[in-house]
Amino acid sequence: MQNRERGVALVLVLVVLVIISTVVAALVTDVVRDHFITRNLRLQREAQNWSESGLDLAEAVLDLSYDGGVAAGWSQTLSYANATTVVVSNSGGTDLPLGNGTVSGELQVTKDGTLRSTISVRYLGAKYSDGNSVIIAAGYQPLGLSGQNPVSIQHLYELQSNGTSTSGSLQRAAEIYAVEWQ
Repeated sequence: MQNRERGVALVLVLVVLVIISTVVAALVTDVVRDHFITRNLRLQREAQNWSESGLDLAEAVLDLSYDGGVAAGWSQTLSYANATTVVVSNSGGTDLPLGNGTVSGELQVTKDGTLRSTISVRYLGAKYSDGNSVIIAAGYQPLGLSGQNPVSIQHLYELQSNGTSTSGSLQRAAEIYAVEWQ
């Protein structure tokens, strides 16, 4: 009788050991899967941030280009306290601002020598405006100097940015940007 009890105890211990091993294996698999999901989300967010930063930098370069022009081959290096270097460059072979028949250009953003964002700049055209106005309390008030309605031109650009993370994840962002010029 005692041998039978020992056999039952052995089988019971083996069953419990198999159940515990299965639970541990499932937990390990779940933790590894969560690690990869978190890593992928982080890399996608990094690529999206580079894409959106590329759009912001393209807007700044377009604004700068209307103040004096940005020639093909132009680049600006930004250095930060943590030894990070970001270079914004007009790599498209065309001068900015675009116009007069030129319809596209390209900007690039590199960080520490690695390409992080490529921004395609496409000129859509110009929209003329005879000034803006607002309704104030009981009347119509034109905006501008001394009540004049200055004619302004809005140059419209389509910006498409491809941001890249450290692992090569790619995210895209796009917008229409208007540069007001008088």
